[in-house]
Amino acid sequence: MNLTERMQDFAENPVPYLPLSLTHGFGYAPDAPIAEKQRIIRAVLDDLRAKGFGGLVTNVCQNARYLRDDEEWILLRWLVQTCREMGLRVWLYDEKGYPSGGAGGLTLDEGNPDWQAQGLAMKAVTFAAGETVSIPFPKGHTCVYAAYAWKTDCLDALSEEELLSPWKTYDLSGQADLTDENTTDGPVTAAVFYRKPMYEGTHAIHNVCEARRYIDVSNREAVAAFLENTYRPYAEKLAGAGPIEAIFTDEPSYMGAYINLGLIPGSIHDPFDETIEFLPSVNWGADVENRFSSVWGYELRSRIYCLFTGRGKEAMRVRQQFYGVLSDLYEQSFFAQISDFCAKHDLPFSGHLLLEDDIRYHPVFEGNFFSLLRHMHIPGIDMLNGIPERIRDDAFTPKLISSIAHTYRRPHVMSEISAHAQGGNVTTEQFYCTMTTQYALGVDVFTSYFSKHLLDAPEYARYNRAVGRIDRLLGGGRHITGTAVYYPIETIQADTIPHGSEQIYSWMYKNPLANACWESVRGTMNTLLDHQIDFDFLDLEALEKARLNDGFFTAAGGEEFRVLVIPYCLNSPRLRTVVRRMTRHGVTVICLPENAVPDSLPEQIRAVQTPVILLDNAPQILCLCRENANGRSILLVNTTPEAVCTSAKIPGRESAVLFDPLTEETADVCGSGFTLTLPPYGAKILCEN
Repeated sequence: MNLTERMQDFAENPVPYLPLSLTHGFGYAPDAPIAEKQRIIRAVLDDLRAKGFGGLVTNVCQNARYLRDDEEWILLRWLVQTCREMGLRVWLYDEKGYPSGGAGGLTLDEGNPDWQAQGLAMKAVTFAAGETVSIPFPKGHTCVYAAYAWKTDCLDALSEEELLSPWKTYDLSGQADLTDENTTDGPVTAAVFYRKPMYEGTHAIHNVCEARRYIDVSNREAVAAFLENTYRPYAEKLAGAGPIEAIFTDEPSYMGAYINLGLIPGSIHDPFDETIEFLPSVNWGADVENRFSSVWGYELRSRIYCLFTGRGKEAMRVRQQFYGVLSDLYEQSFFAQISDFCAKHDLPFSGHLLLEDDIRYHPVFEGNFFSLLRHMHIPGIDMLNGIPERIRDDAFTPKLISSIAHTYRRPHVMSEISAHAQGGNVTTEQFYCTMTTQYALGVDVFTSYFSKHLLDAPEYARYNRAVGRIDRLLGGGRHITGTAVYYPIETIQADTIPHGSEQIYSWMYKNPLANACWESVRGTMNTLLDHQIDFDFLDLEALEKARLNDGFFTAAGGEEFRVLVIPYCLNSPRLRTVVRRMTRHGVTVICLPENAVPDSLPEQIRAVQTPVILLDNAPQILCLCRENANGRSILLVNTTPEAVCTSAKIPGRESAVLFDPLTEETADVCGSGFTLTLPPYGAKILCEN
């Protein structure tokens, strides 16, 4: 089809390409007759269609009888049937608020309370020569796990040899106090490690939905109970009602860090005790010790202090192994189990994780994003910013998740969009560019929390349909790039050490290697995006499994790469092996030094791969190239409130059509050189006619 035919096709059938609305409630009175509830639901659906939405993300009513109200299941089935008749798309949302896993509290209330999230905390006390110390068992903790002492006044001051050889090992169990006398001629520091439920101070309390105890996401039984409470009734009660495009899980995570202290939601399902001491903590789980010893061949207890201190090679090795085990347990218990259920019930699995936007959060809350999200049929992100410049700053989030989608052949990437960070207050142009910016970074399905009253119906429809035109032209196409950037999660795992009672927002800045690695990742990403050099992140497993050819390698998803950029990170034996294999086959591997992304990086890349477009000094413009049955299309997005005018070339192409998806205006351009003008927050597409 040429451009005109494709736009005619879109005009006749726009729904598959349009954004969706996140709609959790319809505003009807709980005791209203069911016919009245249906009338109100139908009015909402009519309004969404008039505003250019292609459908909605919804769930069974989140009332006091959540998941147990037969009439609400009847209504939801009727809604799905009505959407089918209206030609609207339906996604489901899998929780009463978030984070997903609790089934509104049913998983723990009706299941096993021991399934709740677990942690391991440390309390260290220094005492002088001749002094007797007593460390009372802390309130709110479960039992002593281990206890050691060293001849030092500061654990961080120990050499690795000293750290690995404690002066004393205490034999404590249960809820015992530690009492000891320092018989040396210098200071001694004792450290006691305690098991505890992770609730106080965590995201389970400090969110904007509800304070309720959360499941241990590494516990397969707990996740199975969540499936039985939520996914199974959705699958069974809605069977045959109409197609369900996906089911959306929202911010599942480990709870092993303090976060958002001071933020208390309006609803409290499980009371909490504000007098419990916040000790430095890490995640734990039902099978962590057994899995660790079976994988690594030694007992974790013998090196447990390495999770809290030590910058030497052995301490870093223990931490990297520990966080790898946590990620593997989480992957199999939560993501693989839910994905398998969804696949069997024709219910595509989607959603997003917690705090995708900074790799330093990943070991603590989630793990290796590649390992987890490869189980999602439609991996997704959360974007709380409605200002395009801020989204450009957070480009790591959509770039990472879209890279995972490409690597594992997932056809779509979802984004939960809003202007939460701006209190919903954005301009119409910013609203539009919120979506086009993310599309340029790899997202193609939008589920919207923007207020239904942000725009009137014609304006809403105008912008939603413009996004739909972009998807009609670029959707379903192969992502065109030639550059891969290593996702160095192993380095971040190795340098993740909790500090005191601080929130993770504060203590993650105190881990120097992780900070340097993250700055190198961000610097690499921004340099490439500023020069319209698209790329994909790849983790170590994806690099190891890549098929090597003469001068390039092919990842599992079929994309070909001629360049591999490795940000500053630990040079592990596995990574060194990857580099040797790549270079032997003529792949250009660029290893970046600490604190520097060379200005020459774009030219180094362009020397070995043909760019899809060349712009003259236009860092504010993002570029995405996709190729489908109608040829290549290049999306160009201005992420700033000022108009941009720059010279442009399309190497290897004699001509193209420049198309504005908002106005539908077209212009013919010459591939060897033309002037590109983008309005403030504007977007245009270069495509073959």
